[in-house]
Amino acid sequence: ALTLRDVPGLQRPLAEEKDRIFVLAATNFSWPDEFHRRMLNTVYKRLCRSQFDPLPCGSHWDIIGFQGNDPSTDLNRSGRVLNVIHMLCFSTKHKEVFEKIHQLSQHPEQNFPFACVSVNYTKAVMDAFRMGQLSKQCNAAGSVVETLNSLYMACMFDFYDRWRKGKRTIMKFDQTLKEVSADLLKRPAALVKRFKDGVKEVEMRNDPNRLEFSDMANLGMATAAGQAVPKKAQVRLGAYAVAGGED
Repeated sequence: ALTLRDVPGLQRPLAEEKDRIFVLAATNFSWPDEFHRRMLNTVYKRLCRSQFDPLPCGSHWDIIGFQGNDPSTDLNRSGRVLNVIHMLCFSTKHKEVFEKIHQLSQHPEQNFPFACVSVNYTKAVMDAFRMGQLSKQCNAAGSVVETLNSLYMACMFDFYDRWRKGKRTIMKFDQTLKEVSADLLKRPAALVKRFKDGVKEVEMRNDPNRLEFSDMANLGMATAAGQAVPKKAQVRLGAYAVAGGED
């Protein structure tokens, strides 16, 4: 098969996937292309919770972290269409986590350019892949596409986690980008594990049908003391009751 570029250590059966990834990363995002347009519009609508397609150009793209009025400028610096595919896959597979990262990017003190972080990590993952740094992970998974997408999402989450826990501001933007990129090269498996653990934590926290022991304790103590049940516990208990009533 024709190979566009050799990747050190990558097994031959993955050559076709490898070439496909390189083609996507070399294909410019183009507004006239309906497929490109629909993918990016979907990402925007999910993050902004809008039902309407955004205009191709305008200051509204700043809401999701593009630096100019036309997102194609940032997208086509590197990664190109692959940038959009990565964002779309993240928003589909782990919607809650994707939204939380964007929400933090809008914080009054801790804001950062969400889309630019995303483009940076698509580039970091592709650079590491080209050097053969991720061949072991790709070979083990039997997939280039899934491996690179997982590592991209793990980088995004790790940036978010460091930013949130360290209460970082834009002054530490470059430092944080570099810290995560260093882990991508040196400890990719650990990066993915932290991401998976983080996803579980977010999904458990957001599960309305999860009846927590603390809610039961709050209910018992409040009832015994003749007090009102805390509002947070009421919401979760109510959701649990509705779910239980459907059996």
